[in-house]
Amino acid sequence: MGFALVTRPQIPAAGEPAADYRMSEFFVRKQHRRVGTGRDAATLIFDRFAGDWLIVEYLRNPGAVAFWRRVVAGYCGGSYTERSRHGEVQQRFKSRPSAQR
Repeated sequence: MGFALVTRPQIPAAGEPAADYRMSEFFVRKQHRRVGTGRDAATLIFDRFAGDWLIVEYLRNPGAVAFWRRVVAGYCGGSYTERSRHGEVQQRFKSRPSAQR
């Protein structure tokens, strides 16, 4: 179906706040896309690894940018920050176990 790789950043970039988790890789096979599989998988991951998150995608990948904007906005009710720089889009937000959302 796909895979996800969650990492724990050791040192934040200069001037950046620290993140507990970063979505380093995320992939859903083509036949499982656009039916909620990716959103559901991301939600399970965010709930499992509660804390401060950083997700980064390349601007040249508009499908990924649109996907993560939808997923993150839906997950945290719009309470996230986003910035674009150096050809990347970054979303930062705090996740909580589903019982606390």
